[in-house]
Amino acid sequence: MAGTTESEQPLEADVWSDDDVDSGIASLASSSDSITSSILRSREENGRTYHAFKDGRYVLPNDESENERLDLQHTLCLLTFDGRLFTCPAGRDQPIRRVLDAGTGTGIWAMDFADEYPNAQVIGVDLSAIQPPFVPPNISFYVDDLEDPWTFSTKFDFIYGRMLIGSLRDWPLFIKQSYDNLNSGGWLELADVLLELQSDDNSVPADSPARKWGDLMLQAADKFGAPLDSCKKYKQQLADAGFVDIVETIYKWPTSGWPKDKKYKEMGLWTYEDLGQGASGLSLRLFTRALGWTKEEVEVFLVDPKKSGKPSLANLNHDIILLVIDHVHDTYPESLNKLTLVCSDLYFTARHVQYRRIQINMVRYKEADRLGPIVRNGLAPAIRSSHVKARVDHNDSTRFIYSGKRDGQELGLANWEQLENALPAMTGLRDLHLGPHYHFSSCA
Repeated sequence: MAGTTESEQPLEADVWSDDDVDSGIASLASSSDSITSSILRSREENGRTYHAFKDGRYVLPNDESENERLDLQHTLCLLTFDGRLFTCPAGRDQPIRRVLDAGTGTGIWAMDFADEYPNAQVIGVDLSAIQPPFVPPNISFYVDDLEDPWTFSTKFDFIYGRMLIGSLRDWPLFIKQSYDNLNSGGWLELADVLLELQSDDNSVPADSPARKWGDLMLQAADKFGAPLDSCKKYKQQLADAGFVDIVETIYKWPTSGWPKDKKYKEMGLWTYEDLGQGASGLSLRLFTRALGWTKEEVEVFLVDPKKSGKPSLANLNHDIILLVIDHVHDTYPESLNKLTLVCSDLYFTARHVQYRRIQINMVRYKEADRLGPIVRNGLAPAIRSSHVKARVDHNDSTRFIYSGKRDGQELGLANWEQLENALPAMTGLRDLHLGPHYHFSSCA
């Protein structure tokens, strides 16, 4: 499992005042399509509308104000990731045919992806039907609960989840279902915000209105059953599910335009509007249901963070945690150039030079449960051929049955040494080592 990368050093503050916000945003904002006013399957609560399907599962509203905030947040994410819709190498070595946008929201990411990849089938799933009616022809939206059993008929090459905090209670279940519904060599990318407001230079006291609001949000979300700091556990949960080569990168989101750096100043302006526009929607359901506050108490409390709290956002930031996860080892040769599998004292490693020339299916291992999903998936499930197959003997985890054809000729390999000699010519694999030698039998 790869390490965690802090994308930037502590940010340096610029001379900053809140008077700069409106003019800054005005110069940075671009026009966006209006969100449909027809909100399907919704219910009203405290003057806001929420999804009716699986009522109460999600903490945020689904009305027009919230949808506009989500689209604003999409712009902020694009700025964070330098204009990229995703950061993993999905599509680099094999085409992206099916994509799942988990928790699609307004569908803005899914629609951008569908436009950029017109040959991919894109599916967006959300609890609310708030997506526009006119979308690219290669996209479909469904109202569903991602914590229910997934019933997709075909697996995905890429699953994307962004800003899912507060929407899921059972993250290990979501991660497991993502793993089970990815094709071999597929990718999962998660990007979530850690709602713990921080000050790089300790210039904002812990009892400031903005930081107090952040602490109450975390407390309320825990009681609600949908923690807002769940992304701190993603990395280990992904490893536990069998994902490999997990890359975690932490980006800073300044909460106003205080950084000197031009890019981070721009990000801060967008974050400022994101939090300012979303504070009521973020707080109402959590504070009323989990903390027992009234709507009026929430509104009075938010006056302080909105008024005196806006200046206190200077020199504050919070992290956005991005995890890029490979489903198997053999899809990214630039960095994942070795495939390693250990089963008892069986060892196999090969450097990939060519792809999709051989498939070795491991049907059953004595130690499969202990060794986990990587073993059960086989040695090289993304290197496919209908002509070359191998399987493990059901009674002996060290005995393989191998058969295949090369140029129309039957292959009968009696031992590991013969297989070691034959595989490079058949597959293009180099630096190949198999050992120790175990008995092979032909099953042509």
